[in-house]
Amino acid sequence: TGKGAELGILIKSGLALETAHRVDAVVLDKTGTITVGRPSVTDVIAWPDEPLAQPARDRVLALAASAEQGSEHPLAAAVVRAAEARGLALEAPGRMEAVPGRGIRAELAGVEVLVGNRRMLTERGVDAAPADKDLGRLAALGKTAMLVSVGGRLAGLLAVADTVKPTSAAAIAAFRRLGIQTCM
Repeated sequence: TGKGAELGILIKSGLALETAHRVDAVVLDKTGTITVGRPSVTDVIAWPDEPLAQPARDRVLALAASAEQGSEHPLAAAVVRAAEARGLALEAPGRMEAVPGRGIRAELAGVEVLVGNRRMLTERGVDAAPADKDLGRLAALGKTAMLVSVGGRLAGLLAVADTVKPTSAAAIAAFRRLGIQTCM
């Protein structure tokens, strides 16, 4: 029980420890167990989408992070963390407005920047059709996509997800080698 406690495993009773050898299935919670437990940016796409167009992707990320930096939303925090991790300079928005269930609208250097879902951009007259293929692909991967428009034109999109811990695959493989079925 002492070694278990050192590893963050709390053993309720000696009986639980004595019967552990009969475990044939383990149910794991996803958030914070299999995954890191906090969202992070996984994809940045800029339009026009050009291979190796890193400066354009950095610009999309910097604009989104600049617009989102005043928000307390977990997805906004992930965008800001990603921009800071890349060392991107952020601008202070002239004004910022959270649009519940849609995203955020901000003014950067006198230009309107929208960061949000397809519905928000469509309602503001932005053609989001070029993003449809990527939106579907990212949704199928369980990622949350946020479109970015600048001055009424689609500039790119960001995908955010709660990423899998680097140790999760090995831990699940170890269970399977022991003949223990795993479920999430």
